Amino acid sequence: MSELNCVAVLINGKVDATIPVADRGFQYGDGVFETIRIVNRQPVLWALHKQRLTAGCEFLKIPLELGLLEQELHGLLMANGACGIVKIIISRGQGGRGYAPPARAESLRALQFFPLPEDLQRPNENGVAVITCNHRISRNGQLVRLKHLCRIDQVIASAELPPQYAEGIMLTEDDEVIEGTRSNIFVVQGAQLVTPCLTTAGIQGVMREYLLDRFASDGVPVAQTRIDLPELLAADGVFICNSVFGVLPVVKLVHGKNVKQFQVNRFAKTAWQYSNEVFAANS
Repeated sequence: MSELNCVAVLINGKVDATIPVADRGFQYGDGVFETIRIVNRQPVLWALHKQRLTAGCEFLKIPLELGLLEQELHGLLMANGACGIVKIIISRGQGGRGYAPPARAESLRALQFFPLPEDLQRPNENGVAVITCNHRISRNGQLVRLKHLCRIDQVIASAELPPQYAEGIMLTEDDEVIEGTRSNIFVVQGAQLVTPCLTTAGIQGVMREYLLDRFASDGVPVAQTRIDLPELLAADGVFICNSVFGVLPVVKLVHGKNVKQFQVNRFAKTAWQYSNEVFAANS
């Protein structure tokens, strides 16, 4: 646990850090997960995380005792720091050799609590540099709504990133812009704010969903559409988001020899404010 800088781990409600080797999450990535920002011992945007976690388990037909999970989450938060990050993993449990899932699965619940990294304790509104990834993201429209455990595309892409870049932008084989390795992306095109439609690849992130609703409620519709690489390079502004760091404006985008500089535009400033309000609401 020390290598993970992890404060506490619960496996099926018990203090433990051991996953059976026969667990299908370990064997095949047969499960789902959520990574949640904790403020004042409260899971931020928990309703959206819970909705996606439940939908993922229902799609994969993995049993989920949601009430029990919430009791364990509450106990974990009461016993540890007021601020941090919690990762929830639900796997199908043990199932023997072979891809076919067992007729009766006893799912495994793993909850991990991590302290909040120092860089997240200082909100960054000045912007970050990002780079496009060489590794291309796989397409599968059925998996877009799932935060499933099979993240090898993100692992390979993340391994490419030089330390001076905060994020890598992932593309399909035909140069369609999808998302970051750990974030969603919003693009400013003139007076219009757009985000990839995510019909064939990517993950519909919790912070993305919150921002879409929040902008719409303030009378700023966000178009969900296909964005190709040339459109990204010609954009008037870019920002990225996830449920842990919130919103980060992009001030520099590198694609091969192409380097594009951006100003922190009004859309990015508004989104940054929205995400900080969410975190502050729990404090």
